[in-house]
Amino acid sequence: MNKEKLFIEDELVKAQTEIAYLKEDLRLSDDHFISCSNKLQAYEKEVEELKQRLKDIKEGFEGCCYACEPVGMLNQELEAQLKAIGEDGTEEHNAAIELRNKLVGSRLETDEWKKVARQLYSVALHLEAISNSRCNIVVVGSGLYTEAVESIKEYERLETYA
Repeated sequence: MNKEKLFIEDELVKAQTEIAYLKEDLRLSDDHFISCSNKLQAYEKEVEELKQRLKDIKEGFEGCCYACEPVGMLNQELEAQLKAIGEDGTEEHNAAIELRNKLVGSRLETDEWKKVARQLYSVALHLEAISNSRCNIVVVGSGLYTEAVESIKEYERLETYA
């Protein structure tokens, strides 16, 4: 009986030790889970902030270059004015909406001018390369010709609207 009692006590000590190890593992797992959960919440918040910033850039309330930044600032001012007015149909409200629409149109027009400028610059680089080749015969391929003609047409179209 004494031997059996010692065996049971030994098994009890082993079980208590195992329980203590399991409790420690559980505590460490809980700490790790809480740490991961906090990090996840911080990353989700950062993603939401970046989504909002991207939305602001797309809607013209924030610029991402020296040309767009002033437009973004003006749009923010107009938005603040619209919120301050708070009424639809007032003269100030309609004037602010009209001004904002002009600014958005101006931004789109600026993008079109930039596109034409890039096309013309590309044509100029091709012509410069041709002139530097020291070749007496110049052959202009259809790609260069098409690019030049399209950019000239686009330039003339924009010039008539300006």
